[in-house]
Amino acid sequence: MAITIKRLLILQLVFLIILLIIIPIAFGEITITLPKKDIYNYGEKLAPDVSIKEEQDYNGIFKISLICNEYSLQYYTTPLSIKAGFRTQLDVPDIALFSPISGKCFLESDFETVDNEKIGTSSSNEFTVTNLINLEIADTLEAKPSEDVLLTAEIKKHSNEIVASGEAEITFLDKKDNVGIALGRLEHTLHLSKDAEIGNFPIFINAKDKYGNYGDKTIFLSIMPIPTKIENLLENDVIIPGNALKAKIALYDHRGIVMNESIINVKLFAPSDKLIAEKEIIGPGTLEFKTERSQLPGTYLILSTFNDVKRQSSFTVPEIKKISVSSSNNFMNLENIGNVKYSDKVMLTLEGKNKKYTIQKKIALNPEEETSIELSKEVPEGTYDIILPENAVNLEAIKNESNFIAKPNVLKGVNIDDNRPVIKKAAHAFSTVTGAVAGTASYVASNPTLATIIITLIILVTVAYYSKGVIARRVRRKKQYNDSNLFHDFKLENKK
Repeated sequence: MAITIKRLLILQLVFLIILLIIIPIAFGEITITLPKKDIYNYGEKLAPDVSIKEEQDYNGIFKISLICNEYSLQYYTTPLSIKAGFRTQLDVPDIALFSPISGKCFLESDFETVDNEKIGTSSSNEFTVTNLINLEIADTLEAKPSEDVLLTAEIKKHSNEIVASGEAEITFLDKKDNVGIALGRLEHTLHLSKDAEIGNFPIFINAKDKYGNYGDKTIFLSIMPIPTKIENLLENDVIIPGNALKAKIALYDHRGIVMNESIINVKLFAPSDKLIAEKEIIGPGTLEFKTERSQLPGTYLILSTFNDVKRQSSFTVPEIKKISVSSSNNFMNLENIGNVKYSDKVMLTLEGKNKKYTIQKKIALNPEEETSIELSKEVPEGTYDIILPENAVNLEAIKNESNFIAKPNVLKGVNIDDNRPVIKKAAHAFSTVTGAVAGTASYVASNPTLATIIITLIILVTVAYYSKGVIARRVRRKKQYNDSNLFHDFKLENKK
């Protein structure tokens, strides 16, 4: 029973305490309403809307304080008399925000009696006070030497309201300029010299207003190169057919510096102005063009282009009039390895042991065409050194070469076999005798069998020649003494 009474007293005491706590809330009301704005800059004013209502009449002191972190400022105090049940609107002045006010803040009100007895209290919502302002500007700008760069920026408070006035300091390439801010806008022109260095360069902008608000930003100005010249550097301006043209292609800027990673269009034109090749070169790069062995002679043009910058260069493919000569199986093979038509007499000199022959042939070959001469029909069999014309080359000697540099124009030890019938050999030998007396005597002397055949033929021809004459005379004589019709008009008289 005693325990129950004790518990009842404790409950009554707790209820009384709770009742004392909630009486001001339940029966008194102080409201502090702020504008719908979360962030304030220095120089701005805070205008609270404050009203109070109580359940009974009071005479006291009403106070309002600004509290920011560890900073507290009681900026408004006034005597206040209120009537029970009526809401009283207080004419609380605006408060200007300056340093050292900063960070998260709120307003707190106190209503006390003249004896400092608390009647009621209330707090506003939190808001932020800052001295930072924003500079709205592109992070990167681009320009070329000699150009003027217009720098513009919007200067705004955190609440997105413009900064009405102020000043900015702009630093670029170690040069500082002071620029005014008007109606939240900053404008400044940067002039670039014609030989301005290429690259990305920072621009530092510091802006502030008269209230101590401050903002800065760093942006970059990308100075682009101006392409001014293309270089076509040829290893050689005379290209022998079959060789390769090599040229270094490079683009230079206004300061004479090579522009890397530049894409240069390169075209190659024939002497007839016909486009024969086109390639994109990533400069600096190398153009390589393999000419054909039959590449037409003349002046070829190289045209390199990058936007409006062009460079034309030329190289020459000379006229090559040349044939190659090789021997195979009694044949002398001739091929036009030049780049023009070969129409001329070809003279081959064959030198053997104690004998020498000359062969002349008229040939007409277009580039890369070929023909053959059967040597066994031209000279007796044997082993010869063949001396080629001056504009002919030994094909075996240049087989693995990439140019037409003249090699010794002599084919050494060429073996010529004649597998024709004996009669044809003799006839050919005879014609050789009549056509090349200087070489025949030694040849006949060195070949007894052939000499016998030739002498026999000569005798037969001679006999036939003279026999033909005797027969002819006999025929003429027979015709001369034919008396079959002699005295055909004479008649004998028949006498008795």
